[in-house]
Amino acid sequence: NNSTIMITKTEAIANFKKAIEIDPKFYRAYTNLSALYFKLNNYKNTNHYINLAIKNGANGTPELKELLQQQMVELNKKLNKTSLE
Repeated sequence: NNSTIMITKTEAIANFKKAIEIDPKFYRAYTNLSALYFKLNNYKNTNHYINLAIKNGANGTPELKELLQQQMVELNKKLNKTSLE
């Protein structure tokens, strides 16, 4: 039986924040939070959690460093677009 568990973005955010409470150095939770907030167009929190991910070690892994760089590029595009409107 392949059952899929679906949770809302709000539940996912709460779960990642709980993971951070348990282990504040768990950079993947910060990375996932930044991605979720980006999808919700919450760029302030996106930027906040990208910076926390970097601070907590994500910049040391090539795949996460690349992901964070992509998110920062997209975030800057969105922020520039919003400021021009």
